[in-house]
Amino acid sequence: MRGIVGATVVLFLAGSFSVSAEERHPPWQTLVAIERQPVVCKVYKLQDLPVWTSKNEFDASSIMHLIRAKISPSSWHPIFGKSTMAPYPKNASLIISTTAKNHERISALLRKVRIAHKVNILAGPEMI
Repeated sequence: MRGIVGATVVLFLAGSFSVSAEERHPPWQTLVAIERQPVVCKVYKLQDLPVWTSKNEFDASSIMHLIRAKISPSSWHPIFGKSTMAPYPKNASLIISTTAKNHERISALLRKVRIAHKVNILAGPEMI
């Protein structure tokens, strides 16, 4: 399996060199830039967000999916990525290890989700 992964990396990098001069950041440069940034671990409290099932159990999968999709998606790659996150149900939080820049983006994204969630709660079902 490791040999296959190595071959995939070589093909990926070789394909990236054929990128036109106008393209600002080929994928291999993005991965190299992510690799150079130090990783910081932070805990994000989610108890006020829509992370609860109908049985009142903590489920952060939708927030985790949103973060992976919106915040530097290549950094979450299971093999090449440097960022990780894990739910911590005991205190309804996410433990995220990523770059400082990504933490800034995650904080901004969670602020937007909180605002949207509060608007929906205040509006009630009859106004939506």
